[in-house]
Amino acid sequence: MTKTPPENKATTPTPQHTAPPLDTAPQPVTPERATQFLRHLRNADVPHALVAPLAPPDLLLLLREADDEQRGDLLLLSSPAQFTGLCDLACWQGDTLNYTALEHLIWPLVQRGVDEARLAFTRLDEELRTLLLRRHVIVHLREDKDDDIPANDDNELIACPDTFYFIELVSEGETPDVVRGLLQGLLSLPFETYQKELECVRHDMTTELEELALRWRNNRLADLGFATREEGLRLLSPRPAAPLIQQLESAAMAPVPAIDIDVPALYQHTYRDAALLDAAIQHLRQSSVPQHQQRAAQLPAELTAATNMLLSALDCDLSDFDAIARHIALSRDLVCLGLSALHCDTPDTAAHALAHLLPGQLMQAAMGVLAPLRDRARELLRHPALTLDNDAGAWLDPPHRIALHLLRPHVPAWWAWLTDAGQYATAPQLPFPKELQPFAHTSQLALAQQLLAEAEQAAALLPKLRLLGPWETTPDVLPAFSSLVMTALANAFAAQRVHTAPVSPSDAQRFAQAFVAIDEDQSLADALTVLAPHLDDATPADAQAAEARTRLLQRALHIGRARLQSLPAHAVIATR
Repeated sequence: MTKTPPENKATTPTPQHTAPPLDTAPQPVTPERATQFLRHLRNADVPHALVAPLAPPDLLLLLREADDEQRGDLLLLSSPAQFTGLCDLACWQGDTLNYTALEHLIWPLVQRGVDEARLAFTRLDEELRTLLLRRHVIVHLREDKDDDIPANDDNELIACPDTFYFIELVSEGETPDVVRGLLQGLLSLPFETYQKELECVRHDMTTELEELALRWRNNRLADLGFATREEGLRLLSPRPAAPLIQQLESAAMAPVPAIDIDVPALYQHTYRDAALLDAAIQHLRQSSVPQHQQRAAQLPAELTAATNMLLSALDCDLSDFDAIARHIALSRDLVCLGLSALHCDTPDTAAHALAHLLPGQLMQAAMGVLAPLRDRARELLRHPALTLDNDAGAWLDPPHRIALHLLRPHVPAWWAWLTDAGQYATAPQLPFPKELQPFAHTSQLALAQQLLAEAEQAAALLPKLRLLGPWETTPDVLPAFSSLVMTALANAFAAQRVHTAPVSPSDAQRFAQAFVAIDEDQSLADALTVLAPHLDDATPADAQAAEARTRLLQRALHIGRARLQSLPAHAVIATR
């Protein structure tokens, strides 16, 4: 099907107020800033000058925060390219066209009248408008213009001005007003124009139209750095740091092809939120080396392309602003983590890395750090000792179970709750996606490695435990599963290493007996005094190790009590 560029007939509303200076308009990077931008736009003398520089993701945020009248204004002021970009982002779920979202997008424009409906019709891709009409109408052709339109008691019939065609509305229920408005806009066009469209509705195959529409959309998104999921996953393949460090030491700058991508304000704002990344780009921008200045100018577009490829790899819903914002932050923090993996933790060393490496290479360096954690977590979740009734991690206490589930995805994530040892027993449920954050600090990586090591130690101990029924209960059996597990963890942590051999049953029982004997109303200090003699004899060498042991004991108290209270009355644990 031949493409004809749609005509831009957007009109500029007559200004009624004196606008503030153009450069004071807030960038629509958050819902609050978007609301401020809309107020600024309402008072602008030249509103088109405010809308023209916006990238489609920024426009999409504005549409989400605007009312129907403002949505219509934004669609009128948008260029054909911006309008098409909005359709590409908002009207698809994966590779499937979302007709409801398409109708919702164009309705604020269509409802304004025939002229605006005609504009909306011409702005849509030929395939999209044909698919939308085929969904709701059937086009009939009379052999003679003097023939009467056949009676139809079930569906409404609309005669076309040329008298040869008539349109049958066949939508289930009431035909959407947006379709009626589009038909009015279509039939207001010259006969040659709407005849071509009606013939497409009559004869074109839906599957072929959907394939063409998807192909056009994918081609446009590819120009912005988006890719197929398989191509995007290559960006997340782990790369060892050593070869990249050698490349940095060689100080040879390879020529990088320029990327022509408009960087959305949302992306720019997110990149600037990373102090190290922003300082490194500023360092390059202020450098006296021309190549460094060129790299500084090119980096935002390169970061945007890498971010869009990450969105493709993780199947992000491009119409979901919150999901997009989270994935942009993930892309930024992967770059920062890659810089850290290459020991580029200062603005000058980070600038040197950004001058010689692409953002995608830094993301791969970050995955070189995260992939081993992910693989260890997946292996533990498959461990038979950590599985009960097909519920992975059922034997694990909250921090370990949650950590394994956070580390399992293709790009591991972190939850700030895990960093606060004092709350380990208060939130056993998995977090919501919006509560997760990318790994951005070595302290988070160290704690993740610690939790993995503790879970591995628990897995080594668990094969020696079994769940007994009430008929097997004996007086010397202790209902203290968590205490036994935490004994092994405490012994390992006190010596600042993970023991390969599990704790002995006698040591475990002594710790469990001391633990069960602690009154729930005892102070934490008294409880620690009771438990400390039953730990490994190794004395912490410094204050940091002593603090680590104290933190572990706090977890033993909180988790153990929660576990004992949640166990059924007949469920007890025995050692073999």
